[in-house]
Amino acid sequence: MSQSDQHLRVPPTYAASLNSDFSTSDALSSTVPQYSRSASPDERVLAGHVMRTFGAFNAQDLPSRFEYSTNHLTLNLGERNWHCPLPCYGYSGTIEGTVRVHQIDTVSKVEVSLIGEVSTTISETAVPSQGASKRFLKQRITIWNSDSAMGNHSTLPFSINFPGGSASSDLELPPSFRLGTGELSARVQYRIQVDLFRKGLRRHKRFETEVIYLPKSFAPALQARSIHIDTKSDDPDGWTRHVLLPTHLPGRPNAARTEIPSEMVVELHIPSQTVLTANSVLPYTIRIHSASSATSQASSVSVSLALVEAQLQLVRSTVVIVHGIKKRKDVVLANGTVTSDFQGTDADEGYPTSSSSTLEGVRVINGTLEVASRTGAELSWELQDFIEVKYYLVAIAKPPVNLRALEGAFPTFRVIIDVEMKTHVKLDEHSENDIDTDPSVGLFSYS
Repeated sequence: MSQSDQHLRVPPTYAASLNSDFSTSDALSSTVPQYSRSASPDERVLAGHVMRTFGAFNAQDLPSRFEYSTNHLTLNLGERNWHCPLPCYGYSGTIEGTVRVHQIDTVSKVEVSLIGEVSTTISETAVPSQGASKRFLKQRITIWNSDSAMGNHSTLPFSINFPGGSASSDLELPPSFRLGTGELSARVQYRIQVDLFRKGLRRHKRFETEVIYLPKSFAPALQARSIHIDTKSDDPDGWTRHVLLPTHLPGRPNAARTEIPSEMVVELHIPSQTVLTANSVLPYTIRIHSASSATSQASSVSVSLALVEAQLQLVRSTVVIVHGIKKRKDVVLANGTVTSDFQGTDADEGYPTSSSSTLEGVRVINGTLEVASRTGAELSWELQDFIEVKYYLVAIAKPPVNLRALEGAFPTFRVIIDVEMKTHVKLDEHSENDIDTDPSVGLFSYS
């Protein structure tokens, strides 16, 4: 008999004391131990804390000063001026502080650098598969040198700026940014780096800390007078017309797709200015027009324009790029609210009909889209080949979901319009050349 067969055929045996410990009757008759909120003397408690979001911070939680210390130096970035847990700066902002070297006699040179880096990652089944990174900014200044006549002071002041200088500058730095999902992640980070170059065989010392860059940008005030869209007028001043194009649901057989009548027209009218902010209120008009009865003949179900669902949405699209591969994350920021909805005929010229019967031919929907986000929380920006944050309006006119028979006569109409988002509205007293170096703190909740 082989040794393996012997192990298979000989059953295991246990001591009598062990058998009594694992008795089924003992387990059934035993009682559940009493629960207590406090740990018993022989229990160990693992220390931990709950990670809070930025919105959970109050003034008492935030540091009054930004001071960081190591065995070799102390970096002081001054008092906290904004409701932010890290040093925060705006467009063309200046970082001012001091570096105190604990043993200046062992140091040959002290440098301070402002560094900006970006990193993007694409994941498959929540496991990172590809990544890319780049250092897009490095500004360096020497604040002390043993060979110069700067003196032997241990506390060294410094001042370093984010690039900018003018509102028309071609150099546009991206804001500090963080995004993480199961499929993608992206990060734009700025940091202050202090380098101590030491004499002799002593090791080089380096200290780094993160700073936040949240630039303000300004959009002109949205001014659009109320208009009435009728069937005969051209585009009024200050408004732009966008025609919604017909589309069919994916996967629907081509045989089921009917010919779209040329008389069916769906239009969206919005102000010509498409630069918005997080607090903008955008008026709009959707007009659905059918000049003949061809639409109702295309289906056995009589088409009523009153049943058509029309909506306008504002979408934020974040595109993460890794070596040319793009993945996006879309978030609906706002939905349009209908303020008036009426249906008439061509003879009515768009005005609400006085007839008590349902009239086919034209339907006019007026509404407003209110972004209603946190002030300064939205911004269009791009870091080429890595991250793009863009915004667009989506207008849709479609038959109700529960009326499938209506799809043949009235397909889904859609149009996508790119818009630009700025953090704030420009006031009248501000000129084109004014530069606001205050940070847009609202961006921090999104970054």
